[in-house]
Amino acid sequence: MSTKFLAKLVGLWVLLIVLSLAMSGRASVDILNALFTEPGLMFVAGIFTMLVGLAIVLTHNRWRSGPLAAVVTVLGWLALFKGILLASLPPALIIEAFATLNFAKFLTLYLGIAFVGGVLLTYAGFRARE
Repeated sequence: MSTKFLAKLVGLWVLLIVLSLAMSGRASVDILNALFTEPGLMFVAGIFTMLVGLAIVLTHNRWRSGPLAAVVTVLGWLALFKGILLASLPPALIIEAFATLNFAKFLTLYLGIAFVGGVLLTYAGFRARE
């Protein structure tokens, strides 16, 4: 897959998730709490995150094709490792780590950071030449 395609895909995906969570308001905290406090949901999220990361790593492991290609590759590796951790770590450890993020207090900050990242990735994907 091309860097340009993956940058647009991941960037737009992040923007849509941010938009969905922002529109859900305070229910977003409940959604995230449910996802990261239920062992079955954590495992399923881990499997799908692992799948996305593995797909990116196998089709786009490009470290020397420019900064955008490196960013996409890093995101693929991060997704792969996050998926492995979610699927294999003891649920109690994941629940404890999730609690330290304090989504109830910092959700707007986290969504803002994700929004900026999504905009930058999407913009770079649409502006890139191949």
